[in-house]
Amino acid sequence: MARTARDIERPVSGLDRRLREAAVLLLLPLVVWLLVCLLSFALGDPGWGQSAPAGRIANIGGLVGAWTASTGLYFIGLAAFLVPLLLLFGTGAVVAATTICGVVVP
Repeated sequence: MARTARDIERPVSGLDRRLREAAVLLLLPLVVWLLVCLLSFALGDPGWGQSAPAGRIANIGGLVGAWTASTGLYFIGLAAFLVPLLLLFGTGAVVAATTICGVVVP
């Protein structure tokens, strides 16, 4: 008799689950920082599309945040605001995944 995917599905072990949850906890600050940098974007800050005099940087993420927001908005426009959400949903899918025949399936 042929075995179905449900027959060979096994729950994720405790260690695998903890490692996945740790990955989410490590990515969560990155997601928040990226969203804050995008929301505090200012045209007067130095970045990909402009150079600014050495003065006060308005972006909350500092110089790196200003460059990150500028680069993201330059290349993908307002869709850059979807990147933190996609990262968040992707990490959520990893945590909720199960293993079938040794392959992680979201």
